[in-house]
Amino acid sequence: MYSKEELKSMMMFAALPSITVARRKDRNLGYTISLAITINCYPNEYMPEYVVRSLRQYGIHSTISTKKNDKVLINGFTPIRNLLDMLYSNNYTKMYRYGFRLEMMMRILPIVEAKKHLTQSGFDEVLRIVDGEFDVIN
Repeated sequence: MYSKEELKSMMMFAALPSITVARRKDRNLGYTISLAITINCYPNEYMPEYVVRSLRQYGIHSTISTKKNDKVLINGFTPIRNLLDMLYSNNYTKMYRYGFRLEMMMRILPIVEAKKHLTQSGFDEVLRIVDGEFDVIN
């Protein structure tokens, strides 16, 4: 099992946050927004099973990729919120290599949680954030 500090360090080197805006005809606006974080478990460095178990201790649900057993996937509002809260405690992520994407995720997550992204104005706000037209969180 990994400690909280080890998990934070792991996120610094092995995690890749992604924000996806994709066309979907079955949605009112014709688009859907997906948030996810993938942790690459490099051979002989991080054991995916231990990563999943350690994240679970902090209320972060994750799964091991079915295609390859070298990736841990985190998706869903609550797990991502719990992970971001853990990472942003004590301004830890100022040196995080994907900090800018996490900044975007921190801005988009409340919009998606409140389902405002399902309205045109909320969707436009998400697009402005993804395009980089927002103030950086300090």
